[in-house]
Amino acid sequence: MSAARAFRRNDALPFQKTGGPENELVVVFPAKREVHLLNETAGRIWELLERARSLEALADTLCEEYDGEPDE
Repeated sequence: MSAARAFRRNDALPFQKTGGPENELVVVFPAKREVHLLNETAGRIWELLERARSLEALADTLCEEYDGEPDE
């Protein structure tokens, strides 16, 4: 996997699961004074990006976990 094609979350950004039934996650961007609420799928991508991954690896993992196909 080349570094140019890998993605990783910014560990300097604080985040927390909301604990609600929708499995949402909140990410805070202090420098921009922004707060983002991620839905279940976006939150799962955020979790997966704890380590660098390619888009293909992300898609494969999501397809397995959500029982989908890459073109969906």
